[in-house]
Amino acid sequence: MKRTTGDNNINNLFVDGPPGTTVEASWFNNVQEEIISVLVAENIPLDENNQTQLLAALDARFTEGDLAITGGLSRNSQPVLNNLQLDIGDWNMDANSNASVAHGLVALGATFLDVRSVNILIRHDADVQFFPLLLEGGGGVHLSPTNVELSRIGGGLFDNVNFDSLGFNRGYITIDYVS
Repeated sequence: MKRTTGDNNINNLFVDGPPGTTVEASWFNNVQEEIISVLVAENIPLDENNQTQLLAALDARFTEGDLAITGGLSRNSQPVLNNLQLDIGDWNMDANSNASVAHGLVALGATFLDVRSVNILIRHDADVQFFPLLLEGGGGVHLSPTNVELSRIGGGLFDNVNFDSLGFNRGYITIDYVS
């Protein structure tokens, strides 16, 4: 693609006349071929009576095929990468070393075998910081077919009164999975 260089352009932009910018065949041919290349890539036949072909090609490109944006990301026909966010809910980490949160992947058409990563953020009682659960000396995570099993290490970072409040969400679980 190129910007116009026709006579009477201003900063490579077309202007009305008189005298208007000289129309260049090479510029129009470049624009035509750029648009047609999108149609060809999506196997849409050229039809001079259809003025929605480019829209159809873009819709096809960005909702299925090489790059899917609806529901997740995918490239080159690889599985779509999806993201699931869950609240941990109540968890007095000082009194209880474990918590279990249902992930609901089956309802999304996935299983725990489709999971590619799990990230856990733990909320401090005073809302002054978030900490990753897997921080050294913090805790661990185990994924079962139905639940995310969380644990904290006895005597570790989360085994104290700064993580014992109830009645609010202790933090967040983020699961990346393919479909």
